[in-house]
Amino acid sequence: SAQQPSLSSITRNLISGNASSLTLAGEGFGAANLIVKFVQSSDSIDTTTTVTPSSSTAASVAVPAAVYNNVTAGNVVTITVTNADGLESSGVNHTAIALPSGGTVTTSGNYRIHSFTSSGTFVNTLASLSVEYLVIAGGGAGGVGDAGANAYGGGGGAGGYRTNVTGQTSGASSSAEAALSISTGNKTVTVGAGGAGTSRDDTGGTGGGGSVFDEISAIGGGGVG
Repeated sequence: SAQQPSLSSITRNLISGNASSLTLAGEGFGAANLIVKFVQSSDSIDTTTTVTPSSSTAASVAVPAAVYNNVTAGNVVTITVTNADGLESSGVNHTAIALPSGGTVTTSGNYRIHSFTSSGTFVNTLASLSVEYLVIAGGGAGGVGDAGANAYGGGGGAGGYRTNVTGQTSGASSSAEAALSISTGNKTVTVGAGGAGTSRDDTGGTGGGGSVFDEISAIGGGGVG
C-alpha cells in the first residue's frame, strides 16, 4: 500500500544569493521521483524539483536557482516532499541566511574572498565555516643615521606573515599552518599600520602594528635605530 511521507528535519544552509544543498530526513520517500517543493509567499517562490532519494528516509536536494536567487535572508521557506505515490508530507520551515560579509568582497572560482586593508569586522553567518587566511602585520620603520659621520640607519623589519593557504607556508620558512574553522558571529579584524619613520639624525623608527583575524595574530615588524 502507499505510504504517507513525512519530513522530520532539514539540515545544511539555505543561502540567499548562493547555491547550496540541503539534507532531508523523514520516512516514506520511496526509491525514486521524490518531488521537493519550496514555498515563500512574500518572495513569490513556489518551486519544485525532483530528486532520487538515497533511501526511504533520506535525500539530498540542490536548492533551485529560482529559490536562492529570490529568497530574502531571514525569511522562512516552507519545504514539503511528495513521493512517487503522489502523497505529500507536511511542511518544514527552513530560514534563509545571508552570506558572510565584511571587507572588500571578490570571487575567484569557488572561492569568496574578503580583503581588509583597514581594521573592520567580518560577519560570519555560516556555522563551522572553514576558511583560508592570509594575515600580514605592519612593517617596522627604518632609522636615520648621523650624516656627519657617514653613518646610515637600517631598514625596518617586515611584518609577520601567516597563512594556511594550500601549498604556502608562513613567514621565516615556518611549517604550514593548520586548517581554521570559525563560529558564527562578528569577528574583529585588526590591520596593523606600518611603523612611523623619522627625519632627524640618530633617530630610530618605530615598530609596526600587529594584525589579527579571529584567533590568528601576526606580530608587527621591529623598528630600527
